Amino acid sequence: MSATGENEESQQNDEQKQQQQQPPLWRTTIRQTISPYLPPPVVSSMTNVIDPALEPMVGPEASMTLGGTIILGLVIMQLLKIISALSGQGRAIATDDDDDDDE
Repeated sequence: MSATGENEESQQNDEQKQQQQQPPLWRTTIRQTISPYLPPPVVSSMTNVIDPALEPMVGPEASMTLGGTIILGLVIMQLLKIISALSGQGRAIATDDDDDDDE
């Protein structure tokens, strides 16, 4: 049984080493890149308050995930506005139907 216990421990150690050797998440890289441009209270609240509170619901780097989602939503909304402006006048009815009022 001691051989089985040693095998399990070696597997756990191998898994821990693999987790440590993985490159950081792209959200972590982005956060580290923009951190010098943000005020210190924002950076400290992101790392110490917001991320730990939201991590169970959103996952790692919760503030970057939510920020990216908001930015993506704004970009999609702007694209839809541009497409609707290019496609027509923006009215649901193309012509006025006032023929009945002439009588």
